[in-house]
Amino acid sequence: MRNKDKDLENQTEFLFSAALRLCEDWELAGELTQDTLLSALLALRGGEEIADLRGWLLTVLRRRHCDWLRKKYRQPLILVGADFDCPDETDCFDGIAAEEEAEAVRREVAY
Repeated sequence: MRNKDKDLENQTEFLFSAALRLCEDWELAGELTQDTLLSALLALRGGEEIADLRGWLLTVLRRRHCDWLRKKYRQPLILVGADFDCPDETDCFDGIAAEEEAEAVRREVAY
């Protein structure tokens, strides 16, 4: 078991740099790295055999990042002190959401 823990520990720096490239946010990269390492530790201690540890870690990291993006974009947008009139609110906010989602997709594809 110790050998597997050591292998996992050796991947920490690589995993953090990959997370930082994905999200471009130091704190979020740390959280994603920690979540990914916890998943790997639980899987390894649960007896799961992982043939390609680095590939497995990257897959889990990408999925955690996608989960974070989904959660972020599902939260309602709250405008404080908005002084504009919009006949149909959906038309006013479609462009904003589309731009943010497009940027997130561009970052995912670029990786």
